[in-house]
Amino acid sequence: HYDLALFKADGNYYAMTNNCKRCGGKLADGVIEGMYVICPADETPWHIRTGLCRFNRSMSTPTYKVKVESDALFINI
Repeated sequence: HYDLALFKADGNYYAMTNNCKRCGGKLADGVIEGMYVICPADETPWHIRTGLCRFNRSMSTPTYKVKVESDALFINI
């Protein structure tokens, strides 16, 4: 079972683990600012392509490649 968040930024799709590593908040409910999603629970910014925390680069969350084919998205887990 995977709980993923899917985002679209700059015309590309990105997938990452949905739970914030700091507080457990749901990143899918966050706001996108540039290439970062802001956790709605504690406002921690996570880079949607690399999974790195903006304020503590030793913290990261898993990210997954998203492939677009015709009318479908495929996430490489």
